[in-house]
Amino acid sequence: MTAFDVDLAGLLRVFGGHLYADPAVFVRELVQNAADAILLRREREPDHAGAIAVLAEPGAVVFEDDGAGLRPDGIAAALGRIGYSTKRDATSPRGTTGQFGIGLLSGFLVAERIAVTTRAHGGDPVRWTGRADGTWTIEPAERAGIGTTVRLELAAEHHGFAREGRLRELLRRYVRYLPIALSLGGERLDERPPWLCPDPIEAGRAYAIAHGADPIAVLALARGILWIAAEPAQAQGGRLTVHQNGFLIEDGVRELLPSWSGFVAGVVDAPELSPTASRETYVRDRAAAGLAAELRERVLGWLAALPARDLAAFDRVMRHHATHLRGACASAPELLAAIGDRIVVETNFGDVDLPTLLAASGGDRALRVVTSSQGFGHVAPIATARGLPLVNATYVHDRPFVEAWAARAGVVLQPMDLEALEVLIAPAPEQAQRFAAVLALARTLLEPLDVEPELGRFEPHSLPGFLVTEPTALRERARSVMRSGASPLARDLLRGLAVARGDRGTRFVLNVDNSLVRALPDAPDLELAAHAVRLCYAQAAMQVRRTFSAGEARTFSEDLGKLLMRAVTGAYN
Repeated sequence: MTAFDVDLAGLLRVFGGHLYADPAVFVRELVQNAADAILLRREREPDHAGAIAVLAEPGAVVFEDDGAGLRPDGIAAALGRIGYSTKRDATSPRGTTGQFGIGLLSGFLVAERIAVTTRAHGGDPVRWTGRADGTWTIEPAERAGIGTTVRLELAAEHHGFAREGRLRELLRRYVRYLPIALSLGGERLDERPPWLCPDPIEAGRAYAIAHGADPIAVLALARGILWIAAEPAQAQGGRLTVHQNGFLIEDGVRELLPSWSGFVAGVVDAPELSPTASRETYVRDRAAAGLAAELRERVLGWLAALPARDLAAFDRVMRHHATHLRGACASAPELLAAIGDRIVVETNFGDVDLPTLLAASGGDRALRVVTSSQGFGHVAPIATARGLPLVNATYVHDRPFVEAWAARAGVVLQPMDLEALEVLIAPAPEQAQRFAAVLALARTLLEPLDVEPELGRFEPHSLPGFLVTEPTALRERARSVMRSGASPLARDLLRGLAVARGDRGTRFVLNVDNSLVRALPDAPDLELAAHAVRLCYAQAAMQVRRTFSAGEARTFSEDLGKLLMRAVTGAYN
């Protein structure tokens, strides 16, 4: 049987380009190897504390530990066989992470030569020297104590890693919470994680502030810290920094927190996760799903208890993150039951909680809701004038929240779109003869925009006109093409569109109780009055859609120009 012939130089190119995203990970990998060796030694010597020292030398970086070391008969298998690991089976000490036998290999991402001097209990010291070309040698060495020293002779382009400042930055990033003494040039760098501090809440708050957050509330977990930030929430969900046994796995993880929890961030140590071979992320497996479920329950319980525990903090959360809290309540019945009545929504009477709004709506156990993205601003003035409370359920999470709350409370949701408000508009047939001439001219001007003017009366009287049907540029264009000399095929295709069907276009009601509208039939120039009607339509369309179609923009400019010219010069054209 013939063993595989490994081209180490080629393998390193694969690792550097596809396995490891950053050559700096050699710092984490070699500290990890040292930490695992210390845990192995504790199996024999339970009281052994262990320590890891990192040294910067000219053109080299040294990692030294007092772990288990390697015996001469095992060093060839442990260091000369790519992919071999002594820590892969179930008998490995708790807390060891290396499983793939490639940790030392990461050193070749920055080094031309690696020398490993090691001594195990009852064994002689030996030195293994490996080179980037794939060759290696073993020879006797001198070492007084048990443990291992790894010396990386850096390639010229990577000499920057031998600076203490750079090493300190990397060690603090990757292994700051290592539960083993760690030093750089004699300076201790290992820190107690915030969740193990005497006051984990305050330690967690300090951690959040150090990472640029303004924490409103902090939750201490057995192996982590979560906080609610005052900063704008992330639409993709919360953000976690994930460690394992004190080693960084990944920053900015979103899958472990609920999608609605974009206002939550934190740091956790998760020994149950399975790191990938590069240890720069974790496997999305059953263990990860279990952790996500556990964190979801903790966040839900935390939010549910927050009003009773810290009402001021809850009020701050509401001010900053009401939209995302509505999403949380919509997806979690237990949270809805706990705080749903406290969640405010946007209404035409301000930000109000739903029980208060329901009480103001009368005894019909119904909430009037607007769900179109542009309808609320248009229908709210009429609803307000008539004293009708109206919920603006157009933002993300709002409609699911209102629906979930209504279902739990046994409340009917009554959609209030533009056409539903037609019941609030009274006809004005007695004004038909007086406005006949103006409306005839206005119909001619509005016909290209597919708009049908009519008369009515409604509150507030300050509104000159109201669109009962929301106009769309698509319908305007489709019906215009159908009326034009387009090809039969184009007309047939457009007839199949709902926006192109129907005899009536956009319904625009002129408010005969408005002072401007009431004066139109008596204008000395009825054609100019008709342009004023079209200008009132443009104002109403802008209230609904905020932007004009191309045709509306042209007519708006034309009408405004005519009115201004008349006001300035007294001339019509």
